[in-house]
Amino acid sequence: MTAYSLIHYDISIWGKETSREDLKRQLKKLPNLEEIKYIIGRYDILLKFRIKDMDDLNNVLLDQLRNIPGIGRTETFFVLEDIL
Repeated sequence: MTAYSLIHYDISIWGKETSREDLKRQLKKLPNLEEIKYIIGRYDILLKFRIKDMDDLNNVLLDQLRNIPGIGRTETFFVLEDIL
């Protein structure tokens, strides 16, 4: 399964608790992660995961992603069908 997660990130902690480079390193460690994109809009980061089931994604989002300083609300979407 493919899942996309939109992430709100608190940039105000850069230089205090963490840095942009720290964030990149921590995100790259997430299992089953295929893409990381900084985006503009209501959310700051887009992550693309290739997962085997909901438990797989749940472990990544709740146990690992939420432990990264500055990570706020998330919204996750599942791909039903690849068209192109």
